[in-house]
Amino acid sequence: MNQTIQEHIVRLGHLICALAFLVLVMPSPASSSQVVIPANPYGPKTFLTVDKSRQAVSLWQRKSPLQTVWSSVCSTGSEVGDKQVEGDQRTPEGVYFLERRMNGNLGLELYGNLAYVLNYPNPVDRLRGKTGYGIWLHGRGKTLLPR
Repeated sequence: MNQTIQEHIVRLGHLICALAFLVLVMPSPASSSQVVIPANPYGPKTFLTVDKSRQAVSLWQRKSPLQTVWSSVCSTGSEVGDKQVEGDQRTPEGVYFLERRMNGNLGLELYGNLAYVLNYPNPVDRLRGKTGYGIWLHGRGKTLLPR
């Protein structure tokens, strides 16, 4: 991820993220709370995770060990579960990449002043028959109320 994009993502710490980039299924409180991600020299050096059950977003760096750089509360879709069809008010679960940056004229109260468009549905989603579009990682211009 280039430095400019990384700086913008870190700046989102002042905003509240509303949609997922990478949604992890986190262990239940009864199980281990350690996140295990195998080493992969070809994987991204920096990535976001969203824990929908805790309504939390984190920026990670792939170093040894894996390090959390930043965390914040977030809000995801108003309905529980993985996005299946357009309009179901759910946040998709999977690995998604930032396609482009949008700023200005987004509707400050709903989307903040900066958004990143995700590649949803990705090829795996399409094979699974998932529909929808316009999934963004964005802030809010007003107080966030987690789902």
